[in-house]
Amino acid sequence: MLRESQVMMAHARRAEEHRHHKDVAERAIRNAGAVLVSAMIAEAAELEKAMSYMGLDFFGRMRYVAENSEYVHSRDRDEAIQIVWLSNRQILIHRLMSRELREEFDSHYLGVWVQNSQPWERERVRHIMRAKLNQRAWLRELKRTQGALDFGSEYQPGVLKIKGPNG
Repeated sequence: MLRESQVMMAHARRAEEHRHHKDVAERAIRNAGAVLVSAMIAEAAELEKAMSYMGLDFFGRMRYVAENSEYVHSRDRDEAIQIVWLSNRQILIHRLMSRELREEFDSHYLGVWVQNSQPWERERVRHIMRAKLNQRAWLRELKRTQGALDFGSEYQPGVLKIKGPNG
C-alpha cells in the first residue's frame, strides 16, 4: 500500500509530464501555424495585387475567389492547382493536398503565380495544369516503385553482415 505522500508525488509527476507533452504539442502547432500564416500572407498579397483593379474589400475578394475558382487535381489527388479566374488573367496556387507532401515540404502550398490568357483559353489552361500535375504524380509513382526499398526503422546500413560461401 502506498503512502499518501507517494500517491501525491506520483500525481504531481504525471501532471508535470502531461504539461510537458501539452507544451511540446502547442509549440509544434504554433510553428506549423507560423508557416501557414506566412504562406497565407504571401498568397493574399498575390491575390490582392492581381485583384486590385476590382476595388473589392477583403470579404469581397474572399467571395470572388470562392465563386470564381476551381481545382485541377493530379491523378493521385496528392496535389492540386487552384485557378482563380479573372478577366484576362489567372491566379494559380499550387496546393499540396496529401498529409505526406505537406510534411515533406512543411507547407500547404508550393507557389502562387499570375498568368495572362484570354477567357476562351480556359480549357487549354486546365489541360496544361493537369498535364503538369500528372507528370509530377507519375514521377512520385516512379520513385515509389523504383526507388530505394524501405526496410523499416530497424535497418541500419552498417549492421548487415554478409557471409560468404565458406561461412
